[in-house]
Amino acid sequence: MGSYTIRANIPVIERSESRVSHLFVQILDSLKDGDWHSNEEISRILCLPTKETDTILGFLSRFMFIESMGEKNLSRINPLIRDCWKKL
Repeated sequence: MGSYTIRANIPVIERSESRVSHLFVQILDSLKDGDWHSNEEISRILCLPTKETDTILGFLSRFMFIESMGEKNLSRINPLIRDCWKKL
């Protein structure tokens, strides 16, 4: 199963969690205008392969941070989250 090495007393998994948090912030920042954006556009902004971006967008959609039109591969920030996000 999963194994990781420790470098400088920091587990690699913690670095991964930090990267994921950073990606969430990047996505929400790129969607804060409230418009629909293609998943390919978001993928280019993140500099990630589309498959990885789709996985992250799926997570954010599942927990209602974003709304998705899956058949059209479009995403936008959930309006309620957008209002909160502007205040941060």
